Amino acid sequence: GKWRYRSDVAKIPVRVQDVILRRIRKLGREERELLDAASVIGEVFTSEILANITESTRMRVLKMLANIEREHHVVVSLKDRYRFEHAKIREVLYAELPEELRVTYHDAIANELEEAYRKGNRACLGEMVLHYWHAGNNAKVIEYGLTAGKLAQKKYANDEALKIYKAVLSALGETYSEIKVQICYAIVDVLELDGRYDEALSYINEVIAQTNGVGRARAHRRCAEIYINKGDYTQAMEEVKKGIELAKDSRVELARLNSLEGLIYERKGDYDLAIKCQEKALTHFEDEKDIANVYIRTGGCFWYRGEYDKALEYFHKSLEINERIGNLKGIAGSYNNIGVVYYEKGEYAVALEYLQKALKLRERMGDVQGIAASYNNTGIIYMDMGAYSKALDFLKKGLDLQERIGDLEGSAGTCNNIGIVYKEIGAYDSALESHMKGLKIREKIGDVEGVATSNNNIGNVYFEKGDLEKALSFFQNSLMLNEKIGDAHGAAEAYGNIAHVHFEKGDFDRALEYAQKCLSISQKIGNTLIFANSLISSAEILLELGRTDASRENLEKGIALAQKHSMKSLVADALRIYGKLYMAVGDRVEALDCFARAIEIFEQIKKRDNSYYRTYYEYGKAREDPAMLKNALAWFEHTGNAHWVMRIKKCLEQMDTKV
Repeated sequence: GKWRYRSDVAKIPVRVQDVILRRIRKLGREERELLDAASVIGEVFTSEILANITESTRMRVLKMLANIEREHHVVVSLKDRYRFEHAKIREVLYAELPEELRVTYHDAIANELEEAYRKGNRACLGEMVLHYWHAGNNAKVIEYGLTAGKLAQKKYANDEALKIYKAVLSALGETYSEIKVQICYAIVDVLELDGRYDEALSYINEVIAQTNGVGRARAHRRCAEIYINKGDYTQAMEEVKKGIELAKDSRVELARLNSLEGLIYERKGDYDLAIKCQEKALTHFEDEKDIANVYIRTGGCFWYRGEYDKALEYFHKSLEINERIGNLKGIAGSYNNIGVVYYEKGEYAVALEYLQKALKLRERMGDVQGIAASYNNTGIIYMDMGAYSKALDFLKKGLDLQERIGDLEGSAGTCNNIGIVYKEIGAYDSALESHMKGLKIREKIGDVEGVATSNNNIGNVYFEKGDLEKALSFFQNSLMLNEKIGDAHGAAEAYGNIAHVHFEKGDFDRALEYAQKCLSISQKIGNTLIFANSLISSAEILLELGRTDASRENLEKGIALAQKHSMKSLVADALRIYGKLYMAVGDRVEALDCFARAIEIFEQIKKRDNSYYRTYYEYGKAREDPAMLKNALAWFEHTGNAHWVMRIKKCLEQMDTKV
């Protein structure tokens, strides 16, 4: 069955093996025997263990190793240990050993390591378990395996943890047991971090096959969590429904499934249903950790709806519980979420204060994944503050950590954020490189939602570059994927972006069609940010179609929402469109005031991107100021946006000014 784990002796290509064997045969008999034993210890070994398992004195072993290094160049000394000069040398020596001798050496090494572990050397526990496994001592593997795997997991040694857990599964055999289920879940946790979702699902399916009732319901819930990570919300919901059918006799498991159902609705953008599910779950929970988790998810729904004060209320409730029960990870998570809400409100100093609290706690716990997330969020805030260099520093620190621990999903998200920073400063080639890196990771791990997001962001970069056809292609890909997985939030964004492309191409009727779809979806799901954005965007389209009254109506609604929720960049963009509207109705004084206020806001939030220079262009055109147009032109030439370069040059020619 799938519980079995094999670790066969490596097969070396014949030519490579022949070359290595010729080197080995030059060794003396005792030297060869010493290296035979060393090959069983591993690629790196110590003279102390080698002396003990070969029943030699430490001095004799050290002298022999010195001679082997000096005369034969087969091993290399590394202060207090040695390693084989090449991994293949160790593999050939190991493969040449008779099986009984190999097994006996493994057992002797494991005994030495167990003695060291009993004396307080916890670092050798993983090696000890694997040596006992190779020696066929299943009782010892089972005795120590779970602890060893957890230690490896804690230090994010994912490959080591997987080897240990799989060895334990093999030692346990085919019979069902609770510890086997526990080991399977541990393997799933490691594989999930590595982004190996399909492999993780295969282990959960084994648990489903071996369990009944509440145990099987829990497995379906874990399955659903993996499908959520993959962005497959339909399959996730199917797993939740299966779990609910099985969990009717367990209030707690049923409530956890209801809460997860709410999370799926949240991801799909149905926030009202999501909140109802969380409220339903809350009525069944007694454990405070579960209650805190529901408050976090409920707060998340209000956050997505743009109801920031309500979101803060729930995040603070979660924080209070986590502080009361001493759940440090939960406290850090609550701090992080509170910080992100203050960021959305534009209160950057308060946001950074909470994120710093989260970071300190995560550093204290050694939560590398959490530390990386804190760096990531801090970087995003510095980006919005216009401190782009500082933003990149934090994001790259986060990415380094994520790559170190093998967090593929996190790495992809950080690549995405780095790409956004590069886009903000007009470094479009670097932005595309970073987004493409994230896209490849998301495709590799099967994260459909992430792939849709990456397509959207790549489309944004091409849009800013003025390559409208490529932008349209990526936005359409994003729309297709979001509709496939039922992500209304993502679909609304894609519709809005497609509207922008058609607007830039001068196809205002088509632009309005897509903008209205964005408006309809964002209003339905209650996403204030997208709704306000689409109101303002559609106002500009209506203006170009000559429908000034409808344009003004949408602008008034959009800017009111943007001001209420401290969306300063959106307020500035609305003022730019107000300026265009006033110019269209012949009120130049009001128009100039709106353009000036928009520029002031952009400069206040240190946002000098295409939005800023488009406003600068409109302001210069209204003032009939060629110098301002030339400043805008220099930016678009610098960023390679041929579409806007052509537009500004045409305007300058109409002013009878030489470029």
